Amino acid sequence: MIDSVKIDGYKSILSQHIELHPMNVVLGGNGVGKSNLLSVFPFFRKIIQSRDWEYSHAVDASGLLYMGRKVTDKIRLSFHFI
Repeated sequence: MIDSVKIDGYKSILSQHIELHPMNVVLGGNGVGKSNLLSVFPFFRKIIQSRDWEYSHAVDASGLLYMGRKVTDKIRLSFHFI
């Protein structure tokens, strides 16, 4: 089970550390990043499943980086498992 996730430079998320529990509720107004937060998990899964990083090379990176390539040069995802 994932205990926490740290996200840096992904879509609209500059930097965020989130502790997860067996049940989590994500609330917020329109455009605050709820969908981007949730999209981290399938994005990570696709990268792991490809094993040769095909997925990360096949997508346009500027759409995944916080504020594009001019502002962010990399995405950093850290998952803590228990």
